[in-house]
Amino acid sequence: MRSLLFAGLFLTAVAVPAADDRPPEGARPLSKMVAKVENEKNVAYVTEAKYDDGVYKIRFVTKDGKVGKVNIDPMTGAPKKKDKKN
Repeated sequence: MRSLLFAGLFLTAVAVPAADDRPPEGARPLSKMVAKVENEKNVAYVTEAKYDDGVYKIRFVTKDGKVGKVNIDPMTGAPKKKDKKN
């Protein structure tokens, strides 16, 4: 019984941080950022869109079948470049 209680507490502790990962107040809507990507000349369709690690992460397929991804700043709507790791 005790191990079941600890397992439940662990799962609750793990799930809570994921629930708080939301765009900041005043952020541009994700739907508008998806539409912006879909309207790019070479994009066929978007396959995934989410908010994670402080950015909108959007994956898409180009008209020639290649997979692409872009990170977008939720406040400005501008693409964000990845930080270079040394």
